[in-house]
Amino acid sequence: MNKVQCTDQHSSSDSNRRNVNSKSTVGTKVRKYNTEYLQLGFTFAGTEDEPKPQCIICLEILSNESMKPSKLRRHFETKHGEFTRKSLDFFVVKLGEFKKSQKVMKSSTSLSGNKNATLASYEVAQLVAKSGKAHTIAEELILPAAIVLCKTMLGKSAAKLISSVPLSNNTIQRRITDMSANIEETLFTRLSTSDKFALQLDESTDIANHVIRWEKCVGITTDGAAAMSGYKTGLLGRMKEVAPQVKWTHCCIHREALVAKRLSEHMKTT
Repeated sequence: MNKVQCTDQHSSSDSNRRNVNSKSTVGTKVRKYNTEYLQLGFTFAGTEDEPKPQCIICLEILSNESMKPSKLRRHFETKHGEFTRKSLDFFVVKLGEFKKSQKVMKSSTSLSGNKNATLASYEVAQLVAKSGKAHTIAEELILPAAIVLCKTMLGKSAAKLISSVPLSNNTIQRRITDMSANIEETLFTRLSTSDKFALQLDESTDIANHVIRWEKCVGITTDGAAAMSGYKTGLLGRMKEVAPQVKWTHCCIHREALVAKRLSEHMKTT
């Protein structure tokens, strides 16, 4: 009989606990944001259905349970007492600054993604230029292959990110042109600011649009063609007119090529 009574008491106790827990769960109230809370220095984070008070001074986000004037006022007076006498206009301005900073952060994140995609586009364009392949290979083969690899190895989100890299035929051509112009600009900037410089040349090109202080040139390396190494009408002769100290060196690669032409067939195959 005692065992039966004990069992009934435990069952009743468990039932009461469940009822209390059930009532506490049902009684949980989601507090809504009131625009009057701005006078207390608070906006809200999250959604309108489940807002959380956020201080526009320190940007701290409180729990939804703190969405009460008394708790908001306690936070503000405790941590930002110097602003308690500020007018509503002050907090309106602060709220505007806060929203503006949020937009800037979102814009920066978007620009960061675009910047990475552009950088990747230039990297691929450099590889295409070095390979000597047609520019269309980036759009027709490299990009599809990269998407397949990322989708298989990393998932759809990574593949979607890769697909945003601009690799069309016109884009690759434009990237290569941009890099070429940048290299040329960098080279001539260094030449114009250097006290002394030496050049290794493979072929002639028009540099009329660039200012070069040829008197600072102390050495040039070219092939042995008369147009380059001639002392009277060649490049060397023209340069000695403005830079008498310039020294000429015959390019070792061209010299090896000239020697290789005279090698016997036996030497060429061993």
